[in-house]
Amino acid sequence: MNSVAANPEVRTKRHETVTVSELVDDYVGFLSSNHAKSVGIIERVLNNLRRHKVYRGRLAASITSEDNEDYRKARLKEHKSEATCNNELSYLRSAFIHGMRKQTHRRFCRFHTFQCVFRRWRSLIPI
Repeated sequence: MNSVAANPEVRTKRHETVTVSELVDDYVGFLSSNHAKSVGIIERVLNNLRRHKVYRGRLAASITSEDNEDYRKARLKEHKSEATCNNELSYLRSAFIHGMRKQTHRRFCRFHTFQCVFRRWRSLIPI
């Protein structure tokens, strides 16, 4: 039996060391290796996002929906549209999903919900 599966504390300690920046690097690397057409735009957005005060130096497991909402509020104060905020957060969400599904960082075990705001309604999109 796998020692990580047998000992959940090992899994918890490992996922607590993955940063948002590492997830972004792995996701951009994955897109580049698969020759994604929009990798340049996604990389530029994610690089700006990870340098933002909300995500800079943060562990991926510590990101909450409130953090994402703080990021959204800060971007809206910079006169960005809600659609822009949704796109930026969807790229981050994709990096989190990639980290989970592809297990680029086996230390990363869980992620949170990302909130998207639409013109007519608000909805939480669980990942």
